[in-house]
Formats: sequence, C-alpha cells, structure tokens
Amino acid sequence: MIEIQEYVGWPIRRLILPNEEQVICLYCKTGNEPELNLYDANHNVFRLDKDGNVVWQITRIDDPVVNWKYLHQLAREEGRRGWIDPFTQFRVYREDGSVIIERHPPTEKPDWRGYYRYFGVDEYGKLRNLVTKKPPPYTEALPDVVAWQPGYRVELFALGIGSLLFELDVETGVATEITPKGQRPW
Repeated sequence: MIEIQEYVGWPIRRLILPNEEQVICLYCKTGNEPELNLYDANHNVFRLDKDGNVVWQITRIDDPVVNWKYLHQLAREEGRRGWIDPFTQFRVYREDGSVIIERHPPTEKPDWRGYYRYFGVDEYGKLRNLVTKKPPPYTEALPDVVAWQPGYRVELFALGIGSLLFELDVETGVATEITPKGQRPW
C-alpha cells in the first residue's frame, strides 16, 4: 500500500468531506515528484481518514475493450516500465447538475486567427472547450480543492487514450468508466 506522507508536497486535488476525511488525486507533471509504482500510478485516487490513513485506494472499472495487458506490453516494447494512465483531476457537479468552477481574470491570448480557446461553462451548465472571437470575460477552471456536500457527483479525468472519463462513488472508491462512445468527452 502506498505511503501517502511521501507525497505531501505534491499539488494534490482534494475533495474535503464533512467528517475531516478527504479524497485526493495524486497527479503531478513537473517531473520533480517521486515516481509511483505502476499500480499506484494507474490507481492514484485515495480516500483518507482525518489522520491521513488510507480508507480506500480507487478501484477503476475501465470499458471492457481496454486491454491493460496489451497496453503494458506495448509500453515495455518502447522501453517504458508499463502503460501509465493516471487520473488527473476531479470535475464535481452540484445536485442541480451545474459544475463547480473557479473564475479568474482572463489570461488567454487569441490564436493566430484571432480565436480564443478555453474551458468554460456553456449555456447548459456543462464544462466544455469553447472557441470564440470575443475575449472571455473570465477564465473558468476546475478548482484543486472542493468542499464536499451530499448530492454532489464526481467525475474523474484520466490522462490516457482509452477510458478518459469516470464517475467516482466517493463512499466505495469505485470509478466506473463513462466516456461517451465514439467521441472524446470534451
């Protein structure tokens, strides 16, 4: 089992639960963090009790067509230790279906054709990759820390190419793949 205290300095995404427990996603892309073993790298979401002890480590249920044995074989043939497809962040929805976001002053610059591309909430309250000629009034981003409330629904993004979007049961730690078939989730 992973020793969470080794990773305290990482940028960690957190769901803070009412009983002082938390759900954390260990993901960092700076290159300075310690390397997780292959299993923990692909199961990098944990629920911790108030003392920091692991209550559960995520159980991921990928789409049946994801062949982990084959993916690990391909990665090893390329000289890597195995296929790594970590979870990178939470997307938390309120009971009414709206996504929890943070709003910041705009920082996006237009591309060479004058289009702004940014993640934002569309007219239906869903987080989308938006493209516009008008500068965005605010940058909308998923927060790194969310205070959990009953009725919230949690989705997780995975980094890889197969299963990309999962729904997390915060009580059990089971993440079920929900990537829309035939399209990317963004």
